[in-house]
Amino acid sequence: MLRSLFAFAFAFLLLCCAPLTHARAQAALLIEARLAGGPHPPADAPDVVVHVPAGYDAQRPLHIVVFLHGFDGCARALIAAAKVPCRTGEPPHRVWNLAGLHEQAGTNTILLVPQLAYLARTAKGHRFVKHGAFDAMLHELLGAQLIEVLGRRDVAQIRTVTLVAHSAGYAATSAILRDPKRKAPVEHVVLLDALYAGFNVFADWAKQAQSHRLISLYTAQAQTSAGNRALQRALRAHHPLLQIDGKVEDALQTHPLVIARVTTAHGDMPRVHFAEVLRGLPALSPSPTPVKTAH
Repeated sequence: MLRSLFAFAFAFLLLCCAPLTHARAQAALLIEARLAGGPHPPADAPDVVVHVPAGYDAQRPLHIVVFLHGFDGCARALIAAAKVPCRTGEPPHRVWNLAGLHEQAGTNTILLVPQLAYLARTAKGHRFVKHGAFDAMLHELLGAQLIEVLGRRDVAQIRTVTLVAHSAGYAATSAILRDPKRKAPVEHVVLLDALYAGFNVFADWAKQAQSHRLISLYTAQAQTSAGNRALQRALRAHHPLLQIDGKVEDALQTHPLVIARVTTAHGDMPRVHFAEVLRGLPALSPSPTPVKTAH
């Protein structure tokens, strides 16, 4: 009897303590990372924060969502649900609850929130100005912090990357799209009142492949309104333009290009539209086909 109980207890421990690799993660995970290359935010502020949603299935194709923030952002607060200090010793910072919004989307995706300019009012100062930096970030995370979740993966095994830029995040997004060393498959670009400049970069990217989906939602701000009008002119002959009458996520099911003015306030764009845009992208729905991982 004692031997049977011991065997049962040992089997239970193996089951409970087994790594998440190749399995469905039951609880959500938040992972903070300091990357090998700079620039780095000060003290113990992370270079990137990763959110793996509850129920994430590592057997399905790998889809990554990258949120690129605007002014005065810090990655730790952007992803948190309750006020947190951006680094040790600082007062708590306002939060954006991106992890909660990512959970609401219900997609089988991994969310990355890299630190751009730390608590600064600038679109510059991000790591992606250096060619190869985007792939380097992905390579490092896949080979270290995410290996317990995904097993051994590399950039070539990523099915899609979705870039979501809010406000000044447009500059980092543009740099990633223009990076000649990038191999990561950016298939979706989402601009949340973010088209302040460089509309031609986004137009050119949208024209490069039929699989590319570009979503730009903007407010009545003069700069982003002008940027989106220029984007519409650049793409008018390439894509049919869509005027949204219903839900954004419904429109995305059938239209590769959505450029629309919304009534949402600039600061509320991620809260209102982040989850619905992810839900609306057909490629981000969980695939029934398992993928093989290297051992």
